Amino acid sequence: MIKKTSLGCLILLGLGAFSAAGEPAPAAPAAPDVAAEVTEKMKAMIAAAEKLDVDAAFAPLAQDPKAVFFLNAYPFSRSALLPFFRKAYEPLKAQSIRLSGSQVKVLGPDSALWLGWGTGRNQAKSGGAAEQFLAETWVWQRVAGDWQVVHYHESWQDLPSAAAKARVEKALSGFAAEVRRRPLTAAAAPARLRAFLGRNPRLLGSCFAVAPGQGPKAAPYVYRRGGRFVDVTIGEDGFDYTAADWYTRAAAGAQGPVWSDPYYDAEGGQAFMVTCSIPVYGPDGKSLLGVLTADLAL
Repeated sequence: MIKKTSLGCLILLGLGAFSAAGEPAPAAPAAPDVAAEVTEKMKAMIAAAEKLDVDAAFAPLAQDPKAVFFLNAYPFSRSALLPFFRKAYEPLKAQSIRLSGSQVKVLGPDSALWLGWGTGRNQAKSGGAAEQFLAETWVWQRVAGDWQVVHYHESWQDLPSAAAKARVEKALSGFAAEVRRRPLTAAAAPARLRAFLGRNPRLLGSCFAVAPGQGPKAAPYVYRRGGRFVDVTIGEDGFDYTAADWYTRAAAGAQGPVWSDPYYDAEGGQAFMVTCSIPVYGPDGKSLLGVLTADLAL
């Protein structure tokens, strides 16, 4: 949780490497009409997917039998992809897709890449529910005046279940109540964070980020590595943790736990994870003392 690398950023970095290699040629200047057209096409496809309409969602896929589409690194032809999704959608009652971010990279007057990442939630007819983090790249090309998808790559990562999230939120809320009763200083934080992790062995790490004005600016963080606890202080290298989304979302008036999108913690736990954050207020219920977090590895 020291410095985050989001999956969306990984997509963009991968795209940069692809362009730098010389294939395709460097992107042309932005063409608003192309970006707008592709964006509208994607909105229509997402809306169809939310209605569980496979034929409408994948209608723009190229008919070329040589075209290849990837799902979590597995290659599919168009003729195999549609039956796969029909079977996957059959037990579902409902599906929703919430984008955390998207971008259109215009390659030319008749070609563009659409990049998107976010959360997919589905509810089964049997009553069960699941949630995944989605990351997608769609390659659009205009052929004879019509836009079609000549390649697409979708990957997903299962997110913690509602029960798992509830356990984390309960534990973190209890810790926050404890901190309200017995204020936590930056100096005392590592020992109490270790004790919290010891009581919750499924958690990867935990942090207490001191709010501005409540003492020296510091965010002690404890995480597991190789069977032991490692203590670090976020921000010692100049990183402003008060601008990080795990801090700002909790500090911006949240009354309960909030969850991050999945990300890779390159310098701390060195794992893909999600972070639950909760604000800690003083006795008056208004003064923000800091933000407590709990990391759950994926």
